[in-house]
Amino acid sequence: MDTFQFSRFISQEIEKAQDEALSARSADISTRARARKAFYEMLERRLHKRLTPTDMGTLDALHETLKALRLLDQHETLMSVLADTSIKPIDITG
Repeated sequence: MDTFQFSRFISQEIEKAQDEALSARSADISTRARARKAFYEMLERRLHKRLTPTDMGTLDALHETLKALRLLDQHETLMSVLADTSIKPIDITG
C-alpha cells in the first residue's frame, strides 16, 4: 500500500466510524466508533505531520508493541514501512 492508498484508506475509515457513531443503537457502540475515528484521525495527522503530544505518545506505544510482537523491526516505524512500499516519483527532468 503506498502513501496515497493509505491516506484514502484512513479517510474511508474515518467516514465509516463517523457514520457508525451517528447511527449506533447503544452508547457502547457509539463510544467504540468514536474511538476508532480518533485513532484514524491520529494517523491522518501523522501523514500531514501535525501530531499532538498525545498522538506522539500513542504512536510510541503502538510502535513499541509492534516491535515487541516482531511485526516491526527495531529500526522501523509504520511510516518507514509505508515509505518503503510506496511508488517513488520518476524524475523526468533529466
